[in-house]
Amino acid sequence: MKLTSFQKRILSALVLGPIAFMIIWHGGPLFALFVLLWAAFAFYEWVFLALKVRYKILTLLIGVIYVSIAFWCCYLLRAQFSPGIPLLFICMVWASDVGAYAFGKSIGGPKMASEISPNKTWAGFTGALLCPAILCFLYLFIRGTGVQGIEILIAAITGIAMGVVGQAGDLAISFLKRRAGVKDSGHLIPGHGGVLDRVDALMLTAPVFLFIVTKFSHVFTG
Repeated sequence: MKLTSFQKRILSALVLGPIAFMIIWHGGPLFALFVLLWAAFAFYEWVFLALKVRYKILTLLIGVIYVSIAFWCCYLLRAQFSPGIPLLFICMVWASDVGAYAFGKSIGGPKMASEISPNKTWAGFTGALLCPAILCFLYLFIRGTGVQGIEILIAAITGIAMGVVGQAGDLAISFLKRRAGVKDSGHLIPGHGGVLDRVDALMLTAPVFLFIVTKFSHVFTG
């Protein structure tokens, strides 16, 4: 039986999700190697795209800086904090993606950037902001840090920032792919395409989330 693209996406998530969870929880050299491997695949795909656009050298230089900073911040989220922080980060990125998809499909409405990513709508953008904010609030509430006042504000700001920046990261990779004339950055992950297709939002949000949890570590770590 031939699987649909959606079914492949689900199976890939069911396989990769638990593996990523265990590696993040374990931390140490294994996690460092995991991050390095994903960074290598991401940069390989960036090179593939850069060689297809007009300003190849400039795009390559941007890729070196962008990929390096993004995955270094991902590494620091586990190296400097307990497993709960990087897991919250990944779950918020996923929540933003799911919220964007669910709101966009169920509500529809005006397109947000049809010339770059034809499927994105303003309704989806709302979901991309709202869902990670709710998840961040629930995380702080369950941790028992007394979610009130400034904590509620920080949860909202964190979620909204993750949603905005995540959508920007998604659009940035979509723009690069559009310029390169390809649909996917690669074919490594069944149903998802390449690594850049899967971590486009994560890459740009990693530095933002790292800054927020470092600045307000007393709220996130207690």
